[in-house]
Amino acid sequence: MGLPAGDYPYSAPVQKVLIDPQDRRHLLAFGGNQREQKAAVTGAINYGRVYESRDGGDSWATVGSVGANINVLDVVSSSRDLGTIYVATRQLGVLRSTNLGRSWTAVNAGLPRLAVKGLAVDPLAPSRLWAAVDRSASATHGLYQPGGIFATEDGGASWAAANDASHGRARPPPGITTAALRHTSFATGVWVSLDRGASFEQRNNGLAMTRATSVAFDPWIPGRLVIGTNG
Repeated sequence: MGLPAGDYPYSAPVQKVLIDPQDRRHLLAFGGNQREQKAAVTGAINYGRVYESRDGGDSWATVGSVGANINVLDVVSSSRDLGTIYVATRQLGVLRSTNLGRSWTAVNAGLPRLAVKGLAVDPLAPSRLWAAVDRSASATHGLYQPGGIFATEDGGASWAAANDASHGRARPPPGITTAALRHTSFATGVWVSLDRGASFEQRNNGLAMTRATSVAFDPWIPGRLVIGTNG
C-alpha cells in the first residue's frame, strides 16, 4: 500500500530498497529501473520517487523525489545509519541526501559524464565511495568513450579515476567489504577488486548463471553476499 499501482512488468517501479541498520522496520525505496521499463498501457514511469515505510513494508508514503522521472539505478548509505544517502542516476550523476531522501544535492565534480550506474561505500570510511560510470551515449568514428570506476574520499565533493576503464562497462552496482570491491555485470557475472577498483577478476564459482544484475551485502552478517540474476 502506498507504492504506485498499474500495469508494470513487475510489482512496482522500484529499483532499490534500503534497510535502516538501527531499525529493520524502517525502509526507504527508490524509483528506477535498470532496464528502463514503463507501464505497458499508460506508459507511466514514476522514476525518481523516494518512498518510506516505518512498518517493515506494510505501508509506504512518498517522502521525496530525486527529480521528475529521473532513473535511480543504485543507492547506498553508511553501514551505521541512513543519515547520508547517495543515489546513482542515469541523467543527473550522483546525488546526496542528508535528510532521508527529502532533498538532494548533486556531487559530480570530476566525473566524466552523468550516466552513473552503480555505487559502493566503504563501511569503515563512509566518505569514501566508488561510482561505476557508463560509456559515452554515442560513438565517434565508431568508438565509444569508455566508462570506468571513479573514487571519492570526500563524500562526492571530488572524484578521480580508480582504474584504467578496462572494466568500464559500468553496468554493475558495486558493493564493498573491508578489503574487496565487488560488482556485477549483466553478461559476465561477478567481478571482484581487492585494490579499491584499480583492477578486477571474475568470481562466478557456484552461480547458476552469469547474467547477474544486482548485488547486496547483509548489514548484520559480515561477508554475507546476495546476488540477483536475470532468469
